[in-house]
Amino acid sequence: MLTLAVQVLAAISMGQVAVHLAPDQPIPHVYVDEPLIIEFQSATPSEILARATLSKDGVQFSLDLGRISLQGGTPHWHVVESHQLERGLYDIRIDIQGPAAHQTVRASFCRIDRPFGGATFPITAEIDEVHPELFQAFRAVPVHAIRMSASEPGLSDRLSACRDAGMAVVLRLDQRKDPLNDEAIENIAGTADGLIEVWEIAAGGDPEVFVRTARAVRRGSPGAPVAAVVSDAAELSTLLHGTAASLIGALVVEPKPGTSVAQSDLRAAAHAAGVEAFSFR
Repeated sequence: MLTLAVQVLAAISMGQVAVHLAPDQPIPHVYVDEPLIIEFQSATPSEILARATLSKDGVQFSLDLGRISLQGGTPHWHVVESHQLERGLYDIRIDIQGPAAHQTVRASFCRIDRPFGGATFPITAEIDEVHPELFQAFRAVPVHAIRMSASEPGLSDRLSACRDAGMAVVLRLDQRKDPLNDEAIENIAGTADGLIEVWEIAAGGDPEVFVRTARAVRRGSPGAPVAAVVSDAAELSTLLHGTAASLIGALVVEPKPGTSVAQSDLRAAAHAAGVEAFSFR
């Protein structure tokens, strides 16, 4: 799973000089093959001296931005090109010496790779809160779906936000830790019909629980894609010796701590149960 943390920066005004990072971008993300642009704007014409101190992964360095002439009310774009600005999240402090006073601006920005133009990798993300700016950033990665739990608070609002943003959802039903009854599952499935990319059902290898849960999903959303969460080949084998096999469209493999699972073992368990193949998520 991929957890991603994104900071969104608006224009920061301190004193008479406003500073905005990456003004040509909706959020302060800068491609690694492009310079960082810092926008300065003053209410009145002025001369300033500016210096930037940046830190990334505990390493700090400074860049002298020199003397900058500002026209009153007109944005000035200062281009920063440095081989030190590699991929990653940066904290930046900009010290500005103006005619009247000294001011300091602190912010953050990300250096990111340009979106890959080839095949899209199946990257999903878990988030604590939903923000339109976050969805916009995800599309540049690209994250194609949001992963969330069916039992988490505010699920309905989260699903609505994803639908509005055009983001698919991978929904986890963990019947071992946070079980939901059939009626609740059916209602969620009916509300989110067409939005859920796949329902991941974790039943702890219990075929009865898996079948009951999957059927509740299908009653609310006929034909909904269902994946089984398994920890090893033995758990998969237990699931497949029953009616669960006909409901499983894919496997999500989550080994127990300190263990690993070979796909060959999982395929062998599937073949032994008469299942030709599964896709893995």
